[in-house]
Amino acid sequence: MTDEDTCAQIKSLMNLFAIALNFLHCDSTRVHGVLEDMRDHYGEILLRKLVTEMNGVLDVDNFVAITVADAAEQKRVLGDFPFTLDASAAGGEAESFPKHFPFSASVPKFYSLIQNYIATYVNFSRDLNLSQAEVDDKVRMSTNTVLSRNLRGCVCGKVEKGALTVDQLVQAYANCTYLEYSCQYLEEYIASLLKPRATGTLTTGSATTSTTSALTPRLESESLFKDIRSQIEQQVYTSLMNSIEEMVSRFDSAAAPESADKPSILSTRVVRYLEVVFASIRKMPYSVCQTAWMTACKHIANQLQETFIHKSPLITIEGVQQLKNDLTYYEAFLMKQKDNADPSTLLLAFSDLRQSTDLLLLWDWNTYFHEYGKKDAKYNRVQPQAALLILEKMKESDRKKSSVFQNLRKNERDKKKLLDTITTQLKDLIDDTASK
Repeated sequence: MTDEDTCAQIKSLMNLFAIALNFLHCDSTRVHGVLEDMRDHYGEILLRKLVTEMNGVLDVDNFVAITVADAAEQKRVLGDFPFTLDASAAGGEAESFPKHFPFSASVPKFYSLIQNYIATYVNFSRDLNLSQAEVDDKVRMSTNTVLSRNLRGCVCGKVEKGALTVDQLVQAYANCTYLEYSCQYLEEYIASLLKPRATGTLTTGSATTSTTSALTPRLESESLFKDIRSQIEQQVYTSLMNSIEEMVSRFDSAAAPESADKPSILSTRVVRYLEVVFASIRKMPYSVCQTAWMTACKHIANQLQETFIHKSPLITIEGVQQLKNDLTYYEAFLMKQKDNADPSTLLLAFSDLRQSTDLLLLWDWNTYFHEYGKKDAKYNRVQPQAALLILEKMKESDRKKSSVFQNLRKNERDKKKLLDTITTQLKDLIDDTASK
């Protein structure tokens, strides 16, 4: 049986059969056992239907906070969702229109779907020869299943597809707060269906909080929404990295600076992207914002280093100078983020590249070899393998462009002659390190 109406009809017939058996003084235990099995099967039918409905809600949700123009639209959009705008939070205009709510359309729709599921399941559970405690327990367990399996599965599935923008992910994160908040009202709703009792309300801040008796069934929502938030956080970090990788991978380490001491067009685009995207991420908890900043900085640095050292077929001094200009631009931008993260921590992500560019532009190889292996060495983050790879690519570039060293600050010709010597020293250093 896959149809809920058919299940309900069969349940009614079997109840009549059980009544007839009791009237005839016959044992109806097995009939009630079958009815309990039917209730579990009926619950699974409802859950499958609910998954389809929830996915449909997510498919049409644009993950933008709701704005309603009038009372009729508010009633249509919010339905019975238990949320009241606080006057102070709404700029003293909680009763005026248009109204702006902090969650998107899926939140009140989910609440309504879960309410309907609970009411249908409770109605089917009646007349099954169960004690009140058994009914309470079954309804609570089934509702927890809705939250932990259906709701989490649908929301996390939507997030994992990777189709949501960072702005939409931030809104999905905010939605969790209000879905979690609504669980206390679902608890009250369950209690009213199972055993109606008087309840009171009190207003605190921007929401109305209900008070119920200690017998109200409790829903296990805290760990559930913690898991969903964690999934959204990870997707925010992934989305950041994907966007950064797409932009930064275009860096050309052989290109001349676009303008003396000026950042490249590429780096300005990256910074503009960060400004826009972190305007949304700042709405998330400070710890998430910090992690997002560190994730972005590390990925920018890693992608620049990967492109600069490994992917670029040629490296020129002009390209190194452009990289330094971009690093200076990124660092200046990060120093302005004191309200959102610790700039000194963020700057550490660029230490490897900064030391590499300084070493190449200053041609400070004497210091590098003299201090190598010391804890406080000036270039302690420059690995000899990376340095050797850079020099090999510079030699290749030199063969194609004999004037590659003409812009070095001093001793241009001498430095060109020393290139082979430095390369040999680096190879010896690598061999010595490997043999230890």
